[in-house]
Amino acid sequence: MDIKKDVYWAIIIVLLFTLIVLQKLVIPANADSWTAMLFFATVVLVGVAWSELNTLNKSTKANFWLKLDKRFFTPEMNEIFTLLRYGVLKFKVATVKKKGDYPYFEIEENQIKKLKIPILQRERIVRKKYFAPEEIDDYLLGILEDASRMVEKGLITLDEIDHAFSWYIEQTCKNPAIQEYVKHIRQYYNDETLYEQLEKMYKQLENTNSL
Repeated sequence: MDIKKDVYWAIIIVLLFTLIVLQKLVIPANADSWTAMLFFATVVLVGVAWSELNTLNKSTKANFWLKLDKRFFTPEMNEIFTLLRYGVLKFKVATVKKKGDYPYFEIEENQIKKLKIPILQRERIVRKKYFAPEEIDDYLLGILEDASRMVEKGLITLDEIDHAFSWYIEQTCKNPAIQEYVKHIRQYYNDETLYEQLEKMYKQLENTNSL
């Protein structure tokens, strides 16, 4: 899709250059009917190319949304998000001999029994006992971070994110367990840029909507 966009931009630039040359060097002097027709045909072609580019942009944006939607709204994300929202997941760090610290999200069994979720799902979660950080990254944080980068690059707008994901972003970024986890990995990897774009987008939404 990016190659097609580059081609359309190249066509527009060439046609605009032709249009300028014709206008300044030929039309004002003593233009015949064929030159005038060529001039107006160029104008029409520029309009067509611009319209095609707009259509391509809309199609590209739609594809981004479909992929983002498909990646985010999964059973795994829904389960993790539900547990985070109700405060059932607690961030902890275990010290493993010869391997150092191992971060994980513990499922509070006493709290999970109070949630109004299907019995089979509850039993499965209790058996699971914890979530690895990779699961939180892959099914929740990483996808929201990717969405924030799309906003930064202009592929989708903040307003579009606001309508589709603001509630999930708010609940995630305000969650104590997530905050502790992000703080931990920034210190562990000595990298303050981890999930920086997501944090920035949350603040933008917060300023826009007073979340």
